[in-house]
Amino acid sequence: LKMPHMRALPKNLDPEHATQYEGGVKLNTADGKINATASYYHINVHNAVLIDNQNFFLSQDGEQVSKGVDVEVIANPLPGLNIMAGYAYNDNRYVRASSFEGKYATGIPQHVSNFWVSYKFQPGSALKNIGLAVGGNFVDDSFRDGENTSINPSYNLFNGSLFYELNKWRLGLKMNNLADTRYYSNGGLLQNPRHTVANVSFNF
Repeated sequence: LKMPHMRALPKNLDPEHATQYEGGVKLNTADGKINATASYYHINVHNAVLIDNQNFFLSQDGEQVSKGVDVEVIANPLPGLNIMAGYAYNDNRYVRASSFEGKYATGIPQHVSNFWVSYKFQPGSALKNIGLAVGGNFVDDSFRDGENTSINPSYNLFNGSLFYELNKWRLGLKMNNLADTRYYSNGGLLQNPRHTVANVSFNF
């Protein structure tokens, strides 16, 4: 497969510069079982470099705005049970440019979310030292080209893990992409099918 080559960038490009505003909140329950953070950001990039649909340099006259929110929650409601979940929204587009004005930046999904739930059996249980976990990711559509006509489709991924811990040792077996989902990176490359990874770790 022959990949397109990017035309050499001019030597006299001006530096890109940006103005960023960001703020957020952090919440914790009194018993420490739930922790949450939420933030909002607004980034304005000037002198943004524009690349055409053939991956060639076009110009440097873009003004690009990226704004969105990030939310993360970590909960430990029961001994051995850990829950993590996150969500991010990003509106990233060219608000002023000779080309692609009003279009979304390539390779950047608007909505992304994830979760991971793990449980380790507690002392006294017949399954003590054994743990299991399951998690997933959702990635929204993104565009492959500046005209926003070619799309990387959205996808859901699910992963599972089984582990055994003893003193400083941990043995783990993780299966990624449980449903054997066919999906692509933000750059349009086909990603891994279902596969299993084994690992051994030792903590000093």
